[in-house]
Amino acid sequence: MLSNLWSDVRYALRTFRRNPGFAAAIAPIALGVGINTGIFSILDAVALQPVPGSNSNELVSVYQQFRGVTERRFGRA
Repeated sequence: MLSNLWSDVRYALRTFRRNPGFAAAIAPIALGVGINTGIFSILDAVALQPVPGSNSNELVSVYQQFRGVTERRFGRA
């Protein structure tokens, strides 16, 4: 199985060497897909999944508000 993978990699490199324009078109697409997947994985783990081991009625929101300032700064609790 690993030998098949290695032969596929060598074939891909030969193809990219023969067609550098194709390689130049594929490289940004591959980088974009990889970066997008990484960002989504982080976002999914941090923001989209529920907090493990906690009840929703135990979560609170803490914020600061200063006199004369309209913006609020939120913290995690």
